[in-house]
Amino acid sequence: MPQTNLFFNQDHSYPELVDFPEIFSQRTKVIYLNVGSLAPRLAIVFDTLNIWNKYVEKYTPTSEVISSVIQPCENQLYGSIVRKIQNDTWEGSEYLRNSISNYIGIQKPENIVFLTNTSRAIEIVLEAIRPTYVVTTDHEHESQKQFFSIIKNRHNTQIMPVEVVKEKWKDDINESKESFTRRFIQEVIEDYSGRLEKEVFVVFLSHVCSSTGWVLPVEDICRKIKDHNPNITIVIDGAHAVGNIEVNISNLACDYYIFCGHKWLFGSPSLGILVFNNKNFKKNLIIAEEVHEFLALSPQFLDSAMKCHSIGSREISYFKNFKSTICLSPLISLTITLDEFHTDISREHIRNNMRSINEYLCRKISEIPEYIVYENVYFPSSPGIFILQYKTCRDQDTALSSLVTDLESKNIIVKKVLSPSLGYCIRICIPFYIRFNDLKRIYDAFYECRIPKTTIS
Repeated sequence: MPQTNLFFNQDHSYPELVDFPEIFSQRTKVIYLNVGSLAPRLAIVFDTLNIWNKYVEKYTPTSEVISSVIQPCENQLYGSIVRKIQNDTWEGSEYLRNSISNYIGIQKPENIVFLTNTSRAIEIVLEAIRPTYVVTTDHEHESQKQFFSIIKNRHNTQIMPVEVVKEKWKDDINESKESFTRRFIQEVIEDYSGRLEKEVFVVFLSHVCSSTGWVLPVEDICRKIKDHNPNITIVIDGAHAVGNIEVNISNLACDYYIFCGHKWLFGSPSLGILVFNNKNFKKNLIIAEEVHEFLALSPQFLDSAMKCHSIGSREISYFKNFKSTICLSPLISLTITLDEFHTDISREHIRNNMRSINEYLCRKISEIPEYIVYENVYFPSSPGIFILQYKTCRDQDTALSSLVTDLESKNIIVKKVLSPSLGYCIRICIPFYIRFNDLKRIYDAFYECRIPKTTIS
């Protein structure tokens, strides 16, 4: 349980933060302002993985047993050991499905599919559906843009990106949201309404834009599209949403919601979560046939698949024989972070910290004349992300690349991103566990790097 330690200076200019003193195995000098695979991992994750490894070692047969599998008694022993570990991992994966369902409002835990990452899950969905048209935005993650190019060449899919920002409504967030929603709906409903009945049509949206942290009005867009035509397939990329903003999938009229376990949930990398958020079992079954990973699918889903009269013996045989295994470490780490860390109380502490730190850093860095900070510009910003640029620099690309390097030399990690609406920016991802000294270091580092360098030696 976190302890409340209030960090104030004498004039009360620093935010009130909840301290999480024991969550890391060690306090590193590096401050990660970038959510990714290299961000710090919770100490409880490492402790749990060590316990799991010792458990596996306890039940793993010795080399002598493995080498003598030709003997019936030893072969039987080996098989029983494998079955025990497999049964335990099946039970663990089902427990995690229930934890995820409680966290983000999934009505059927068996509709959760575990895969290696978000991009892999998106690839499986689109490859299985093989859409004729994909309406998306110009602010999608680079990996999705690359895959759009692949399916365009592979299946002759037409990719139609809608500009997130067209009119400059940055002083009126509601007007920006309404403008984008109106244009996106028009692209889907009006421009392609004549093709919907005979073509495979997919809408693909990010819940939170990875480059800017903007929260898009996906709930409103999904509802209006489904009201017009329920046969349109809607896929939502929630990689930067779950753990960053409040997500309740039961309120989203999408067919598939995809996110990961390591960005804002602080589990281990290499875990993508695909949620079947519809009642079209046949369509979900087509996608499930593309899944090759052991433990990826719930036993309840497999039972339903094998009892479904619409599938034949080939599909039943397929589901009984998985082609590969999924890595267990990310499953175990996400289970423990949801159980022990993302409790109702801690979740509120985490989000309050993120909001307070975000507000403080935006205000302080905005006071440095050479920077311009974008927060709640065009769209609402998520509490965990804001972006900035040099105010008067013409060559933002070069100057911000230099800024990234200079900040790294001060042990502060940020990422340069490209926003189609704003150009090159520095993205700041807010770590909830940050402390008073960290805030001072961040501000001092940005102040020392305030003069843009337009040439890199």
